[in-house]
Amino acid sequence: MFRNFVNLAIGNGTRCFATSTQAKTGTPAAKPIRKAAVSAYNLYVKEQLEQHREANEASKDLLKKSAGQWKMLDAAKKEVYAQRAKELTEERRRAQENMSPAEREEALNKKHEKAERQFKKQVREEREKSGYPKHPGGPYALFVKDVAAEAHKEGQKGDFATYKAKWAELKPADKKKYTKLAADEYAKYTAKMKEWKEKSHEPSASSASN
Repeated sequence: MFRNFVNLAIGNGTRCFATSTQAKTGTPAAKPIRKAAVSAYNLYVKEQLEQHREANEASKDLLKKSAGQWKMLDAAKKEVYAQRAKELTEERRRAQENMSPAEREEALNKKHEKAERQFKKQVREEREKSGYPKHPGGPYALFVKDVAAEAHKEGQKGDFATYKAKWAELKPADKKKYTKLAADEYAKYTAKMKEWKEKSHEPSASSASN
């Protein structure tokens, strides 16, 4: 199952986000932007999450708790949320009808960008669950990691401008060490990726192209 998901994410990524690219080029939207109608239940859950945001309670636990509390609400209280949900849905509809072409395009872009972020997040989560190897950084990334860790130990806050300057001042011999380290890390990554594909029955690039 995850194999298919990763193939979708990696192999067909550009196809997944083609609609967003078209929106950004200025192509007029063929269909009106529609948002799902606000439901009474979702309105209640959102309210509960906002009220308990500072309680440091996991969102997953809050959602479960809110679902139970919603079932316990009497009909009169549920009707209050239902009425408010209808009002919000109507407000959204009127706002969308009054949008200018430029505003519609901007809203469409935001909608697709949000979908892309959610999709990428889902890919990352699925990869983590499956033990998908993390791609290593290059020589400069490894250098920044070391310098940042050292700054953290000394209670300092580094910035990328400082890291870039230090990297430029680094001796060729020291840069060569990071280049060698990056090559070693990539070799480990390649071995782990091969092992992961074998465990996941992931087809090789050559077999996939045949």
